[in-house]
Amino acid sequence: MKTKKNEEKKNINRRDLLKYSGSGALALMSSNLMIGDAFARSVIPGSNQNVITIFLRGGHDALSMCAPLGGTAKKNYDKKRPNISYGMKNIGDSFFGLNREVSSSVTDLFTSKDMAIVHGVGGLNETTSHFAQMDYIESGHSRTLTPKGFLGRFCEIANLSNMFALESKVPRSLRSDQYVMQFTDKWNLGNIQKTGRQKNGITKSEFLRSFFGKGTKSKVSKIANQHANRSEEVFSTIRKLNLRTKYQNKNLGLLSEMISGGNNGIYTISVGGWDHHRDLKSQFVSLVDKLFDDLLLLTNDLKASGQWNNTTIIVHSEFGRRVGENGSLGCDHGRGGIAYVLGGKVKGGKVYKKRSYVDDLKSKLAATETNPRSNLGVFYDVRNLYAEVFKMRFRLSNDALKAVFGNDANFKFGKSDRIPFLS
Repeated sequence: MKTKKNEEKKNINRRDLLKYSGSGALALMSSNLMIGDAFARSVIPGSNQNVITIFLRGGHDALSMCAPLGGTAKKNYDKKRPNISYGMKNIGDSFFGLNREVSSSVTDLFTSKDMAIVHGVGGLNETTSHFAQMDYIESGHSRTLTPKGFLGRFCEIANLSNMFALESKVPRSLRSDQYVMQFTDKWNLGNIQKTGRQKNGITKSEFLRSFFGKGTKSKVSKIANQHANRSEEVFSTIRKLNLRTKYQNKNLGLLSEMISGGNNGIYTISVGGWDHHRDLKSQFVSLVDKLFDDLLLLTNDLKASGQWNNTTIIVHSEFGRRVGENGSLGCDHGRGGIAYVLGGKVKGGKVYKKRSYVDDLKSKLAATETNPRSNLGVFYDVRNLYAEVFKMRFRLSNDALKAVFGNDANFKFGKSDRIPFLS
């Protein structure tokens, strides 16, 4: 028989509580609504979709994850990377295999068809500067750094209002004319900054009631109402909660809480640590395992909550790394890279690549060069990952897609440009 104490504990630890946890900070943006109303509403007007960007900052190496499986191409791959190549296991693709050393979570997501891999993806700007390429990609333009980000423009065009940055600051991709509330203190959320077009003040107590209330009887909600301006009592309670602690990345745990609780929207998360100029093999697999173990947990959580078919997750980096290793047992900045797409409507279990890309990669692997400076080519514009989602899940027109990406003449969404990973 359940005791009153157990019931209270359940109330604290269930998904009806939106909580902050982990090492990042949380920023929430909303438009067309007062901040309090934005928190009180759980579904984007006109949509129940979730689009999640996981940005692997630093330059995630494609060929350490998914490389030629066999034949001459595999032999040349091993020659180009005599100290850092990996063995590849068969995943049913005619050319690429998957790193044998990474967690089974990667294979499980792929073979269950919850995830697809896209090879040869990147930004069209040729810079190999981390921050410049990030800015171009998040601006949504190949040549111009725009004041607004492509996700911000998308939400304005699609009239969506729930935008969440589960990271230390609002990324360029979410910049827009919308209201912004950003939390900067990683432990108690006490430092609330109001920026953007927010003209109407909101007290901390109003914020707490709207964020934690939602009609629930949770302990935190009660404290927020009873101790309006004594926020430390509220946040000390939050710190003691044990929500989604199975996640190694607490922001992914928070993401699970928010979406499972019905807070559909556009989310961004950054995962750093991918700039492997040296000692790549001592770091790469560990980072991959942490990420994909969490992604498998997230997949199962969203399936259990009925949100998986509404969710598309796009995982990518600002660029990939070079074909060959350098003298420090790492790889230097490159161009083309790899992306992972997950979701209930993703046509997974497939490596999406162009035949011309495979031919180009074979040629670069076979080339003789003292200093292996070759880059993987960019054969898919990274923007087309998002364009496919906006087209298929939100029914945006091609003209609207052009506007989302800053009316950049280099953005193309013709038949040969599309990456048809959604059903």
